Amino acid sequence: MIKSRWCRIIGLGAGLVFILAAASVAGAVTVAPLTQVSSLSPFSACPGGPTAGGTNHPNSEIEPAVAVNPLNTSNIVGVFQQDRWSNGAAHGLVSGFSLDGALSWSESTAAFSACEGGSYDRASDPWVSVGPDGKAYWASLSASADEVTSAVQASTSTDGGATWTTPATIISETTNLHFNDKESVTADPYHAGVAYVVWDRSQFPSDSASLNALGHSFAFRGSPYYSETTDGGGTWSAPRQIGPNQNIFTIGNQIAVEPDGTLVDIFHFGRGSGRDAPNASFTGVLRSTDGGDHWSSPIVVSTDPVANDVDPNNDVAMRTGADVGGGIPDVAVDPSSGKLYAVWEDSRFSGGSHNDIALSTSTDEGRTCRRRSRSTRRQSRWRRSRRWSMRSRTAMSE
Repeated sequence: MIKSRWCRIIGLGAGLVFILAAASVAGAVTVAPLTQVSSLSPFSACPGGPTAGGTNHPNSEIEPAVAVNPLNTSNIVGVFQQDRWSNGAAHGLVSGFSLDGALSWSESTAAFSACEGGSYDRASDPWVSVGPDGKAYWASLSASADEVTSAVQASTSTDGGATWTTPATIISETTNLHFNDKESVTADPYHAGVAYVVWDRSQFPSDSASLNALGHSFAFRGSPYYSETTDGGGTWSAPRQIGPNQNIFTIGNQIAVEPDGTLVDIFHFGRGSGRDAPNASFTGVLRSTDGGDHWSSPIVVSTDPVANDVDPNNDVAMRTGADVGGGIPDVAVDPSSGKLYAVWEDSRFSGGSHNDIALSTSTDEGRTCRRRSRSTRRQSRWRRSRRWSMRSRTAMSE
């Protein structure tokens, strides 16, 4: 059963930049100068495996993720795709890490792909999180070039990202009927050695389907899957479905941990199967209050309409997350109050002409909502419902 949605969402102006900020004594935030993290590709001598009809782009670096070591905030660990293929994934994943508060950076790899010393043709969807003991967890989608084999893997580092363990394989399947995709990893901030990985496992209607056709299909599903480690990444629990046995699909699953231990998995999802129809695209959450053993039914945060993002210079379609039929969400939690913050792409504030960023907060671990809205162009009246609060600011994303 899918529970009724929390509330409608209103948005912030779009645009994405990774920055480092520092608070002054008075509380103001200042932005430090940009520092180059990556260098030329470490995979330049790697043949890269089968092309599967794609074109490789050397020295391209996309989809970065970053985490700060809570034991040593001068230690920052970033991960990204290196040498992206036009038809999906990359030659490999690279970690850029700093031990001096982002003043200087070095690089490392973890053998998620053949170019890194692993066994899979390609790697994608890098994600990193650091636990309270300083151990870093790095997750990857590793796959064959023809996308028949897909795997979720995880590696750990105890030296700030300088070296990584041989990746543990959480799931690996060779079939045209399923594809494991878009994983994330969350280190439990309150329990050392505990971390959670979630992803979607797509189910196709026949063994002739392909991942590249997924965005145009109306006949696939994608259930959220879950695994955890309680021994610092040494072993991972057997993968299992945590979503309902219903005709829905999810993507962009990510877990936030509340101070009381409640797990909140946020994701984009659609009812029915396949690509979203109008008003059938949602941002939602699942909740677990027993460490991941049992999960709630999906709770709808909001509908999630999006416009197709294009390069303003040539109108070429862009892969921004909106291309899956809705905005892929991100989430954070206040470690003191437990207040949740969620953001995603959303086109409702522009009447569908472009995407803004919707911001939503929850003060009761994602159960209910209240909202308020604000626009840079006009002030709208406040409307409230229970405990969620939303505010918005619209701006052209040019």
